[in-house]
Amino acid sequence: RPDMVNTRKRATVLFKVTLSLTALCLGLWFGLNIDSKPSASPPTANGAVFKSPRPLTALTLHDHLGASFDLRRLADHWNFLYLGYAHCPDLCPTTLAALSVAKRALTRESPQFPIQFVFVSVDPDRDTPERLKNYVAFFDSSLIGVTGTPDNLKALSRQFGASYRLPKDRGKGYAVDHTDVILIVSPEPAFAAVLTPPHDGTRIAEDFRRVVAWNETND
Repeated sequence: RPDMVNTRKRATVLFKVTLSLTALCLGLWFGLNIDSKPSASPPTANGAVFKSPRPLTALTLHDHLGASFDLRRLADHWNFLYLGYAHCPDLCPTTLAALSVAKRALTRESPQFPIQFVFVSVDPDRDTPERLKNYVAFFDSSLIGVTGTPDNLKALSRQFGASYRLPKDRGKGYAVDHTDVILIVSPEPAFAAVLTPPHDGTRIAEDFRRVVAWNETND
């Protein structure tokens, strides 16, 4: 009879140990699977914010003062890039005006925050440095105008998925087809977001704050 009692005690202890181990394993499994939170998604914007900024490769352009403009000029700043041309009758002046509004809002809020605005002309034959200098100054004294050779401009546009098309017959007053998007480049520098039309200065500033907050959270 004592043997039967001992056997029952051992069975009870073994059952409790097995139950405890089972509960522990189930708890670990649920903790790792059922209760795990889904990965965060990029914020909503008038365009697209990338989950991970896309590193840029080398670019070779020159600015409206004739100085070289390469990736080093984009580093250590948040950058707004817009591709267009100085003879553009509607999209370019409208978007650059909206960017000027966004810039004033952002600098008024954080005067020391490093932001840079760049207008990339895809019409280098007409948009000489002197022409670009006068054009960008009309919108904002800090706006940088840049352009380059046709090959270098194509290489730049491919990195951003932006497009433009110069007409074969370039008579006087020709127009250039181009996408109306604002490209946001992080300080790494990397392609962080693209903003699509319609462009509004207040909305651009709001979307930009979301892009910066997202990138700071996911560094």
